[in-house]
Amino acid sequence: MAMPENIAAVCADRFVFRLAYAVCLRLLSLSQGRYDVLLVTEDNPDLDRLDVPRGLHIRLLDIDELVPAGGPTQLYGSATYSRLHLPQIAGEGCKRIVYVDYDVAPVTSPAPLFSLDLGGSGVAGVTDSIAERTLRVAAESAAWGDRLQLLGIASIDSYFNAGCLLIDAERWRRDGLTAAFAEIAGRFGKSLINCDQDILNSHFHGKWAALSPRWNFQEPSLGVGLEDVLSPALLHYYGSPKPWTLPDADLKHGPCAPLAGIYAAAGWPDTLADVLALHSRKASRRERLRARRRRLFGFLPRYRKEARQRWQERAIDVIRLIRRMRHDIAASRYIDVEQGISRIDQEALLRLERRLLSKLGPAAPPPAASTG
Repeated sequence: MAMPENIAAVCADRFVFRLAYAVCLRLLSLSQGRYDVLLVTEDNPDLDRLDVPRGLHIRLLDIDELVPAGGPTQLYGSATYSRLHLPQIAGEGCKRIVYVDYDVAPVTSPAPLFSLDLGGSGVAGVTDSIAERTLRVAAESAAWGDRLQLLGIASIDSYFNAGCLLIDAERWRRDGLTAAFAEIAGRFGKSLINCDQDILNSHFHGKWAALSPRWNFQEPSLGVGLEDVLSPALLHYYGSPKPWTLPDADLKHGPCAPLAGIYAAAGWPDTLADVLALHSRKASRRERLRARRRRLFGFLPRYRKEARQRWQERAIDVIRLIRRMRHDIAASRYIDVEQGISRIDQEALLRLERRLLSKLGPAAPPPAASTG
């Protein structure tokens, strides 16, 4: 069956198929007929039990064959490269693709993205906030900086996260980008620590369009008030560990509750619980005891101090993000804001920054970080 002009797409191997399928159902429920959904995966037993709804297309492929020669897979597996092939998989009729990772909770419809003018760019994305945090860790800064330089990337501010993307499928096919990506993989090989994300950043450096963080709201920014200002459209549980793999994870009220709700709506309410149980069996006895003590004695000074430290880390990250956002908005960098599909209250951002600075006190980041 031919694809429509606009599609949302998810790629996954058999090990996370249920998670990906549930996200696809959520995307389809939000579509209002404005796009179809494509799931690229490999054969697995769950497929025999599915009643696939109209508008959801499943393409079964040998995921390993999509890995370009030289492309490393040790951290993310072979399926991560599938997104590089999406325009070819979707076919000639497809013009635009909104890609989301399987660990994304769609909060609102991504359909407005299809109307954006990319200004000649082949892809639009959101700056990678965790990569920036990693670069600030002194022990890893040199390695990160060297790798960015190797890939031809000027700074971490121009490095985007590939977990949520708007892809100009026509342009990718016309420019033969699958071959270009394969050439980058062969040239850099094991230096591609972030696999296809590094490939995309290397190719599109200086040529990608920026979206505001609403369209890839990365989970480490949750919990200190930024979500109330930005109204995330796509909530990305990016990084490691995932919140549902923590020993004291709260699937009903914690940060992973939105994703747990998506799995429940798909008819697999225990999916996250199963993942959590698997992690718990692997976790050390010390970890489990520590988590239990946090739940039972969280009011004690020791555990309050730990919680405070975690909050401070998030608050500092969010302050840096707010400062960069204000800088990027002033520079008219976010195409979704400039073209009117996103509204960001800058006064509310400033009030949140001041409130966090007041709570952090001496732990607050210096003003020199204001331009990102």
